[in-house]
Amino acid sequence: RCGAEKGPISSRGGGGGDAGETKSRRGNLVKLRLDGNELGSLGDSTFSGLPNLLYLHLESNRIRWLSRGAFTGLAKLRFLDLSGNQQSSLRHPDIFGPLRSLHTLLLASNGLQQLTGGLFQHLPGLAKLSLSGNRLAHLAPDAFTGLGSLKELRLEGNLLSHLPVALLEPLSSLEALDLSRNAWLSIGEGLAWAPRSRSLEVESCSAVGAFSCGIARSPLRRWHRFLRNRH
Repeated sequence: RCGAEKGPISSRGGGGGDAGETKSRRGNLVKLRLDGNELGSLGDSTFSGLPNLLYLHLESNRIRWLSRGAFTGLAKLRFLDLSGNQQSSLRHPDIFGPLRSLHTLLLASNGLQQLTGGLFQHLPGLAKLSLSGNRLAHLAPDAFTGLGSLKELRLEGNLLSHLPVALLEPLSSLEALDLSRNAWLSIGEGLAWAPRSRSLEVESCSAVGAFSCGIARSPLRRWHRFLRNRH
């Protein structure tokens, strides 16, 4: 499946010919759909001729490898969907570096087993991040460094058992956090650092206890009250 939408095109006479017109049209694309194909990798500067692109759909492919410069030239991109691919790890800590305007990043159902520390540090405007349905068993303490604008974080459907202390500390704008369908043994101390988010979902815990896994679908402020009274 391949589709594209373009924004307004301005043409200023002159003999650019068909090649020039094609380049102009490509440069004005704002939405590109490449989902549902069999793409296996993305090389350097794959999208460098699309400086005005805002929405990029790459979901439901077979992408296993992303080069360090795969997203070079996409400074205006707001939405990136990479869900339903075959990324077991994202090795380059600056792979998302060019995407300074990104608002939504979807990495669900990739079989991700690890996240490089600081992977999202170059995304100051990111508001929604989905890592659901992967195989993450642990998260580095600096996994979410730089995400001060993040409002929604989805981690459901992984293999997480513990929440590192201070993991959520950088997420000062967080409003919704989904931790359901993991293998939680203890999450309380990690949530002590969380901002006063509006929504929290924790389900399917391996151990049930008032502090470890006892609160499901509760506002995070209840956790703050619980933790404050506990000490």
